[in-house]
Amino acid sequence: MLTQAGMVAILWDVDTLDWRGTAADELTRGAVDLPRPGSIVLQHDTQPNTARTAAAVYAGLADRGFVLVNIAQLFHGQLPAAGAWRSGPLAKG
Repeated sequence: MLTQAGMVAILWDVDTLDWRGTAADELTRGAVDLPRPGSIVLQHDTQPNTARTAAAVYAGLADRGFVLVNIAQLFHGQLPAAGAWRSGPLAKG
């Protein structure tokens, strides 16, 4: 339906479940261990444990070799014109 309407939906492939009040250690572990190249990790800035664990999550991802990017960068500057996406194209090079 999105394709027919010429719309795009950017979703996620890693859900931290932070909205459930997930414990900080579990939240950090999932946000660091589950992503793969091209992943989109869902975190809500309104959740207290998300704010408390952000620095540890970002450091853990960096330790795994990830570079945090925005959506435009994830799609190499070529945003999809339509459809639903749960991850970006795999990193090249």
